[in-house]
Amino acid sequence: MTRSEIRDELLSQHAGLRARLDIARRAVERWALNEIPRDSVRDELAALADALRSHNLREEGVRDMIRAVDAWGPARVEIMEEAHVREHHHLFDALVALQRTEDPREGVRELERLRTRLLEHMAREEETFLNVDVLRDDDVAIDAQEG
Repeated sequence: MTRSEIRDELLSQHAGLRARLDIARRAVERWALNEIPRDSVRDELAALADALRSHNLREEGVRDMIRAVDAWGPARVEIMEEAHVREHHHLFDALVALQRTEDPREGVRELERLRTRLLEHMAREEETFLNVDVLRDDDVAIDAQEG
């Protein structure tokens, strides 16, 4: 796959995650209104967790490619390995905690916190890693000393 194809794949996964977040939000809201059982919410949260896990594995698999893109590549990968991976763990922890929530009103609040955090996380990824300046098909390297 080319870099732009990988970027498009990851951005498509982000769109899918946003859609799964919306589905999960609607499920939690319906649970809070006593329209659906808690198990339905757990199913939607499990689907969101699976999509997030698959995306994270794919994303982490492009580290070497990002490292080699330009002079800033190693710094980008360092950011991924520190804050980025730690954030992935926090998001999964929040999903697990949400799945255990017994109170539907608390579930609504927790999902909204998770949703906000995940949307912010994806926006940072798109700005930092998943853009045409980082995952491009040409081999033009930008010297970190220039400018």
